Amino acid sequence: DSARRIAEGLNRDGIIPPLKYRVLYRDEFSEEGAARASDFWNYTTVKRILKNEVYLGHTVLGKTKKVSVKSKKKVPVPISEWAVTENTHEALVSEEVFNAARDNLGKGTRDFRRYDHVRKSIFSGIAYCALCGHALCSCGTVYKGERNKYWYLSCINKRKDISRPCTGTRIRYADLVSLVTDDLNSLISLTDEQIDGIVKRVMREEGSQNAASAYKLRRERLKDRLAVIDKIIPKLYADNAEGRLDDDRLSRMVADLQKETQVLKAELTDIGSETLKTNKSDNYKMFFELIKRYSHIEELDRNTLATFVERIEVGPKVLPAGKKRATHKTSAFEQPVRIFYKFVGEMSEIR
Repeated sequence: DSARRIAEGLNRDGIIPPLKYRVLYRDEFSEEGAARASDFWNYTTVKRILKNEVYLGHTVLGKTKKVSVKSKKKVPVPISEWAVTENTHEALVSEEVFNAARDNLGKGTRDFRRYDHVRKSIFSGIAYCALCGHALCSCGTVYKGERNKYWYLSCINKRKDISRPCTGTRIRYADLVSLVTDDLNSLISLTDEQIDGIVKRVMREEGSQNAASAYKLRRERLKDRLAVIDKIIPKLYADNAEGRLDDDRLSRMVADLQKETQVLKAELTDIGSETLKTNKSDNYKMFFELIKRYSHIEELDRNTLATFVERIEVGPKVLPAGKKRATHKTSAFEQPVRIFYKFVGEMSEIR
């Protein structure tokens, strides 16, 4: 069976999914956290379980790490860097069964993109829902042979098998292509004087170049101090081993140095953020140098889009007062679309 069919079977049998079980019987969740726990299994949860070596009796640590000391955000760590300790508890499945299940994952997957009649979106990994942040995927139908006319991008999080589905964002594929193409062509058509004006405005907003020099000098001093601390700590342990430094004093001095290290690293992270801001004008210059290689974009393709655009956020339609839905192509409505370009971000407020 596929992971999706396994999930459907578990839902039919009324089996509680893992996160919901933790909410109901084991861990303490906030009200907001508990509300995110779905009552339904999905194929992603099934795949995650089938790949988890914990069920072989192993302990796996270090799957994620924090971005910085001050940040709560975690990022995934490459599998090669995970810390795995084998045979720490009783295995729930044999290694043969586990390997067989892992090897069968994805065997029934078909790459529909290789078929000519399948719609291939150039916005994959670029277009997202402004409401929930999930990706927009292709959807639609075919009517009287018209395939592209009824091609839409819709929020992938508008599903029935999750506890808090998105209310939904949808936009015609052709409309989004036209909008992005027009916006790129408007940037290409800017004169050198207009570009200089934009860059100068950015430079005024970010402050003088003296700020960048000050940040650079402070960053170098912080790195120098961290390097000194890295040399001091081993020497303290050496002095302790040779009897020149007692244990209590060693503990206090090392603790103080570790606290100082945390403070210095946090400041270094903050300075890095500020330095990025001071380099903003350079980023704009790079962006416009890149865009001036084009004279006009007639047809937007994936390569051109990926060259310039980092992310697109599409919001829901805003209908006139008294209207509940756009029932005809002539019905007036507004739909917010934000385009974030590489190097420079959103350009609408600058132009």
